[in-house]
Formats: sequence, structure tokens, C-alpha cells
Amino acid sequence: MRHFNITYLLTGKQAMKEAVTGRRSSGSRSAGFTLVEMIVVIAIISIIVSITVYNLAGFQEYRRLSNEIQELELDLRQAQTNALAVKDQGGNFDIGYGVKWQKNGGAEGDSAYTVYYYSRPDDREAHDERTDPEDDEKLKQVELRDSFIEEIKVDPEGGGDQETVFMVFERPRPGARLYRSPSPQTDPVEVKELVITFRSLGGGYTKKMTLNQAGQISVQ
Repeated sequence: MRHFNITYLLTGKQAMKEAVTGRRSSGSRSAGFTLVEMIVVIAIISIIVSITVYNLAGFQEYRRLSNEIQELELDLRQAQTNALAVKDQGGNFDIGYGVKWQKNGGAEGDSAYTVYYYSRPDDREAHDERTDPEDDEKLKQVELRDSFIEEIKVDPEGGGDQETVFMVFERPRPGARLYRSPSPQTDPVEVKELVITFRSLGGGYTKKMTLNQAGQISVQ
């Protein structure tokens, strides 16, 4: 009669059970993600997407503001070039060129600027023809689409906030004349420097344009 070692049989069965159980547990763990893991991954992806979209919108807002200010700079330089090159209008060579800014209360979408020419008056103190162009003297009228004029300062510490200012060019003067217009009923007053602050329509970005009598234009 054969005798079996009961301890050996029990130990063998337990080892087999543990081996099978271990393989099944390991297989169950590698089958997929848990609900908590999925929630964490989705949350991380959502944060990354939100940051990317926000930065992209800010970049586009800044780029539109920069493009609009760059176009204004080009118009200023063109007016200055036309004056120095004695570019005529209808055969009249005794003219000047100017740019007029209108804040219009500083409300979004209301600011504008006008590029114009004017016949130079015999009386150099008669500023009206320099700063109040007729419709047929307007070469370009631009309503700001992606920004608005938030503030206009003069000289640069005094004068307070202005509503309407001008920069004009006349030959043979290489520089410029700068004016502020206190009101439509009063004559423009000549100033030494203009500082115009433009704000993007989204409100997140600003650029300052500084103009002086030397004809220099700087943007920050």
C-alpha cells in the first residue's frame, strides 16, 4: 500500500492556485485603464488645449494690432515722401500733406485717421486749411478695425487728453508740424510732440506711437 505525503499535495495545490491567480490578476491589470486614470488623462488634455487656444487668440489679437499700426506708419511715411518730392495734386505743386487722427471719445470701433493734402496758404498762420480738409482733398480715410485710440497726449507732459490731432509735412521743411485741436470752434494749436496710445479691440494689448517735429516716428 502506497503512502502519499499529504503536506506535499497541499503545498503543490496551493502553489498551482497562486500561480493561476497571479497570472489572471496580472492579465486583468494590463487589459486597460481604470476610470480614475482616464479622468486624469482627460483633465490634463483639456488643460493643455485650453492654454493653447488662449495663447493663439492672444497672438492673433496682437498681430492684428501690429498690422494696423504698421499700415499707419506706412501712410505717414508716404505723406512725408509726397511732401518732400513735391508731388502735385491736379497740377498744383504748392501743397502739403497731412494725417489727422480722431479719437471720437475713445470708444471701440470709433477711432479713425485721414490722410489728406492741402493748398499751402500765403498766410502761414492760417492753420485751417492744413487741418480741416475738404472731401475732395482726402486721399485716404481709415476707420480702425482692430484697435482704437485710447489716449492722446501732447508735449508730452502737458495738454491733457486730446480728441483730434494732426501731423503735416511741407517742403522744403524735412520735419513736420504737429497740432492739437481743442474743439471744432477753435483754431488748432501747434505742439512739439504727440503720443498716441492704441489699444486692441480685445483690450489685451497696447502700442504707443510717438511723433515729433523732426518727423521721427517711433512705436513701442
